[in-house]
Amino acid sequence: MAEVPSVANGGPQTGLTNASVRFGNFEVDLRAGELRKSGLKIKLQGQPLAVLALLLERPGQVVTREELQQKLWAGEAFVDFEHGLNKAVGKVRDALADNANNPRFIETLPRRGYRFIAPVNAGAAGLVPPPDADPLSPESVAVPRPRLWSRLAFPVLSLAMAAALVLLWARERFGRPAAEPSPSDARVVRLTDLPGLEESPSISPDGRSVAFTAGVGGKRQVFVQLIAGGAPLQITRDAADHEYPRWSPDSSSIFYFSPGVSGAQGNISEISALGGVPRRVVDSVGSADVSPTDGRLTFFRVAKERIQLVATTVDGSKVDVVAEFAPVSYYLHPRWSPDGRWIAFQRGDSVRFDIFVTQSTGGQPRQLTHDNNMMSGFAWLPDSTGIVYSSSRDGTMPYLPILGMWAVRLRDGSVRRVISGETSYMNPDISKSGAIVVSRMRLHADIWKFPVDGRPAENVRRGIRVTRQTGHVLTPTASPDDREVAFLSDSGGHANLWVVNTETGELHQVTYERDPNVAVGAPLWSPNGHTIAFVCSRGNKGLAFGVWLVDSDGSNLRNVANPGQGPAWSRDGRWVYYSTWSGPAATDVALKKVPADGGPAVTVRSERLRNVIGLNGSTLYYGVDRTPVGGKPEVEIHAATPEDGPFRVLAHIPASRVPIWQIVYPVLSPDGKWMAQALTDGFTTNLWTLSTTTGEWRQITDFGDRATFIVRRVSWSFDGRSIYAAVAEGDSDIVLLEGLTNVGRQ
Repeated sequence: MAEVPSVANGGPQTGLTNASVRFGNFEVDLRAGELRKSGLKIKLQGQPLAVLALLLERPGQVVTREELQQKLWAGEAFVDFEHGLNKAVGKVRDALADNANNPRFIETLPRRGYRFIAPVNAGAAGLVPPPDADPLSPESVAVPRPRLWSRLAFPVLSLAMAAALVLLWARERFGRPAAEPSPSDARVVRLTDLPGLEESPSISPDGRSVAFTAGVGGKRQVFVQLIAGGAPLQITRDAADHEYPRWSPDSSSIFYFSPGVSGAQGNISEISALGGVPRRVVDSVGSADVSPTDGRLTFFRVAKERIQLVATTVDGSKVDVVAEFAPVSYYLHPRWSPDGRWIAFQRGDSVRFDIFVTQSTGGQPRQLTHDNNMMSGFAWLPDSTGIVYSSSRDGTMPYLPILGMWAVRLRDGSVRRVISGETSYMNPDISKSGAIVVSRMRLHADIWKFPVDGRPAENVRRGIRVTRQTGHVLTPTASPDDREVAFLSDSGGHANLWVVNTETGELHQVTYERDPNVAVGAPLWSPNGHTIAFVCSRGNKGLAFGVWLVDSDGSNLRNVANPGQGPAWSRDGRWVYYSTWSGPAATDVALKKVPADGGPAVTVRSERLRNVIGLNGSTLYYGVDRTPVGGKPEVEIHAATPEDGPFRVLAHIPASRVPIWQIVYPVLSPDGKWMAQALTDGFTTNLWTLSTTTGEWRQITDFGDRATFIVRRVSWSFDGRSIYAAVAEGDSDIVLLEGLTNVGRQ
């Protein structure tokens, strides 16, 4: 990334007439390039300081992302700009102790830009708008300029009082809202700033340190960071993945999980908090937790062809089976309550999860949440009265969604919002004082077209960007003539289908879903180019889908199957194939097809199906969940000829190469000779193709050590020489949040 000159050294020209600008107890010295708080210098340099200066140039007005890109990131790749801007704004907020969800200084306008909202004092000369500013533009009149505050104070106060009366009336009329905003006094402190992904934070019982994982040489290693500051200490170094660190009760050691290989169970190991030689403790199919009351471990294991939740002493001398389950779901993240009375865990398939709780002495687990959405970890409140969890609740993007934090009360299951925004909050942990440590992730995705005939790294270099969105774009599907690509986007604040012309770049919207409780996903163009199949949760709970069709111009919207997911077209476009539930059990899944013009569905196959891949001639390809050996369902690719006849196993995809967020959904090439599928190794997802003849894999892209994400499905070009894929790049840091855990508590 190009180095941007600081404000003090010929950085971006601003409309500020003074060298010093004051707001609150902060002062920015533009000539010296310094930020001070109550006279004390705060570290803020380079791009973050330049961003702050540009926002101060026009207080009360929107500074668009495009303006920031032109002035500070000119010539940079779009992904580099998105990553750089998000990181710069994050550093400004950290320096100002500002909260993106309850801002005092910098307001985010989703997918538009930012606005400085605090009163500004720039001295007698005041602020001068830039020469190209339109005083009647919406950005200029949307929020009063701070220098007019004294004249506008009375009408603004009157409006505020009126708004408060309306809110009070609404509360009396309709009752208390189901989700409340997070407290305005919340404080955010960034604890880490390593390149790439920092994940799975765990705060020590003494409250002094945070353990987390970060990438080193493509493997997750455990680090320890003092909350007071300083450089993080890497404590694991062997060439294996180390996941989900958890502290011993006396803060002297850390337990972590290392995944197994080839379907085998993984293991829990213990290592000193200062590093050293780890000690293998026990086999497990996922992370463990340590009881704060007696030091026992809880984890899931495979035994007697069942998934068992166990509680055991560290030396294994006493093992209690708390609960047993059929191996048909994912069972994740067991967590002791602080009082030792309960164990909570996540249960679900690869997309839909909820939190369950059981007494630590045993008993029937009780479902605590009913989100039926993507989740990424949780933590108990310090008094054991509830749980704070990461969820896509209220989100409408079913893949790589933005995850907010929510609190659910143990007593009655009532839910309150803790924090949400344009970044994801994942794998929270909570200290005894109520502070939350969490992995905060930013993602940006665009659709690319990659050739398949070169070496993997060369194919990446020759890739062509198809979209340049500030929103989230996923799951492309090319029209039969390759002139248009349909995709999923959250532009406008809700997931919908859009189409881009590959020649002109012109965009048009296809669906217009606005219900915040409805998700939309997985578009797939018909062979005749007239219709797009997709999934939608309208009429269902959470991410339970039905199959819908819509003409490419947005007309003739209709629901053809409910429930249903993973649609695929017959080669002649007359039938839509999909998988659906045929009974109450998780294994009751059937493959059906329904006429595109309407009519009753026909059952094709009854197996534990994951989704339909497609047809080539009389051969039907589909994915099947294998019974897990290592605790996580793995996928087999089956080929059946004819579609309801005997099958052969074409390939096996280990769970280690398809993380939960990714979703296995291979796509047949136009000639039926290859399938395209995204596979993940370490932190990087690449495109691969599978021969339908030999079952051999061939790597198509090589993104190096970049943290890339390719989710759900990709699409072939009409000639089979290229693959369209939505490639997201991410960066995450560990942050400390204070003042939030009162949400959802009595």
